Amino acid sequence: MQLQASRKRKALPRPDLACLLESLLAPAVLAWTFYRRLPAFFLLLPLALPVYRRARRRRKRKQERTLLLQFQELLGSLLTGLRAGYAAENAFRESWQDMVFLFGEDSAICGELLRINTGVANHIPLEQLLLAFAERSGAEEILEFAQVFAAAKRSGGNLPAILERTIRLIQEKIGTENEIQILLADKRMETGIMNLVPILLSGYLSLTSPGFFDPLFQTAKGIGVSSVCLVLYLAALVLSEHLSDIRV
Repeated sequence: MQLQASRKRKALPRPDLACLLESLLAPAVLAWTFYRRLPAFFLLLPLALPVYRRARRRRKRKQERTLLLQFQELLGSLLTGLRAGYAAENAFRESWQDMVFLFGEDSAICGELLRINTGVANHIPLEQLLLAFAERSGAEEILEFAQVFAAAKRSGGNLPAILERTIRLIQEKIGTENEIQILLADKRMETGIMNLVPILLSGYLSLTSPGFFDPLFQTAKGIGVSSVCLVLYLAALVLSEHLSDIRV
């Protein structure tokens, strides 16, 4: 068995350099669009922090959703093992091969299973390992499963029946969220295009009509107008982000 394979994978990998680059690109683009001055970049640099947090939050949500979908498949594999008569610890160990086949050894769920199975081999209670997994994942569904699993194991409950109910609940929640995301997909695309229009229009006019924005960027009055436009633009970005941020 390949249970002792690489342990470098975690449930939720740390964000890479892309988040940092995105956070620095935002004030640079805004400084060019609304001021055309290098000092404006440094004045707008504090905006990099909320952009970075947003990029990390978006990445984390994507990772959580990926892990939750993989966890759903894990539950099905565990259910098969329990119905075949395996003890819970053995069912988790046997499920590792199924997850490797479905998602690859470097997947988040395989990394978590490796932790769990290694912990079981070191005589750590399975309930404790599942609760630790739930805390790392940040997913309410996994935490609920770990808590119910621990209670059922202590009381000698029907584990296959518990898994069936958990799978059904997760499937219902994922299905509802997918429907919402499909309904919002077009609106998000429209919002993204509208958010880019001022930047693209400014770039187009600068290329086709050099000097068109000189009165706006080279006079105190023009800079004041640009600042007001920037505030309104940022407010529109925050509002559009808030309206499209719907989670089940």
